[in-house]
Amino acid sequence: MSVQEASSVASTRRWLNLLFSVQVLGILGLIGVSLHSSDRPEESLVIILFGLAVFVITLVTFLKIQSAIRSLLYRLVSDRKQAAISLKASKDNLEKAYLAQNTILRSIPDVVLVRNIDGQCLKIAETQAFNLKGSREDVLSKPIHEELPASVADLILTTIAKAMETRQIVNCDYILEIGGREAWFSSNISPLDDRTVIQISRDITERKQSELALERAKEDAEAATKAKSEFLANMSHEIRTPMNGILGMAQLLATTNLTEEQQDFVQTILDSGDMLLAIINDILDFSKIDAGSLELEKNEFVFADVIGSSCKLLNVQAQNKGIELRYSCDKNIPSHLVGDSTRLRQIIFNLLSNAIKFTQKGWVQMDVMGKELPDGDRYQLHFVIADTGIGIQGDRLAYLFQSFSQADNSISRRYGGTGLGLAISKRLVELMDGNIWVESFGNVGGFPPEHWQPTSKTEGATFYFEVVVYQNS
Repeated sequence: MSVQEASSVASTRRWLNLLFSVQVLGILGLIGVSLHSSDRPEESLVIILFGLAVFVITLVTFLKIQSAIRSLLYRLVSDRKQAAISLKASKDNLEKAYLAQNTILRSIPDVVLVRNIDGQCLKIAETQAFNLKGSREDVLSKPIHEELPASVADLILTTIAKAMETRQIVNCDYILEIGGREAWFSSNISPLDDRTVIQISRDITERKQSELALERAKEDAEAATKAKSEFLANMSHEIRTPMNGILGMAQLLATTNLTEEQQDFVQTILDSGDMLLAIINDILDFSKIDAGSLELEKNEFVFADVIGSSCKLLNVQAQNKGIELRYSCDKNIPSHLVGDSTRLRQIIFNLLSNAIKFTQKGWVQMDVMGKELPDGDRYQLHFVIADTGIGIQGDRLAYLFQSFSQADNSISRRYGGTGLGLAISKRLVELMDGNIWVESFGNVGGFPPEHWQPTSKTEGATFYFEVVVYQNS
């Protein structure tokens, strides 16, 4: 309680005491006068009783007032004490928050500045590292265009204006030369009030250097990949030209009069040449696809001719192994379609030849189904190529469609091949807006659609692929 409040309460109590004393004296005087001056005892008794009643009422009133004053004094003292306790607690909390804030600021590596809307620095927080362009005093005393290079100053002013307009945090990146080195900064600027903003800047030089190094490495890798693809394409062309000459001469030689042994030699040359030419064609196709230079044609073709020619080319190979090669097509598939029939035939040929190569006995079956897509112009073909061959182990399915990869390392020695056929088929299928997958011994590899369910086949392997062509309008 203040001195003024205590003095006011004491004065009130004095006046109340004085008033009570005057009233008591008046009542006593009234009673005394009544007793000495009245000739009638009844009137004196009434006066005495009235005086006593007034005295009691006055006494009760005085006691209530005294009690109210004491309650008021107690409440005033309690409120004052509680206010003092609250004020002390607030001061303690404020000091703790201030200490915590300073501890946090001193531990962070960022630059924390307060600027006005003109960009001039008003305050610099005590952080772990300043990274300022100049001394603290220089930064605080200079306009922003004297503090920073013009390009950086203009960028920060533009960011401040945008932050004030949107009332949100706005980011900007810039470079400063500090201590003889170029330092990259990423700054977040956000409004504090209508005239000031807070700028928090982080040194991101190491991250930027890593990004630039990664970008250079990526460009070098892309250049090396392009050079490799171009080299493979050029070499494939250069090798294929004399290879065609060798095969042509061998075919002419086979038409001449030869002994049985010489015919075997010429046939070996032809078979080996065909295998080498197939490898060269695979490498050429893969290099084109890898370089992104392969473009699909869009011509009308007879679908039955594509299926029939693919199977006819491989029928002799299947018969020589005692394998039955068979196929069936959905009768609802249009007879004429539009797309790249050559590449579609290449996918079918790769998968069928693989099935025949890895099947020692039994059969190879191709089933083709189709459906019209909702847009009306496109048509989806669904192929299923199953065999009764050696199948594919589950741990090798993940690598099956990768370049230069086969289901088993021993297969390249036993069956031959580059391991490019399935990788090329996968790329071609993707170019035709489709996907390819395989099922073997209950395991699945590749990229089946969501609605597809495995058949749990217990022998061989089953390849599936879907491609999109166009209907002939």
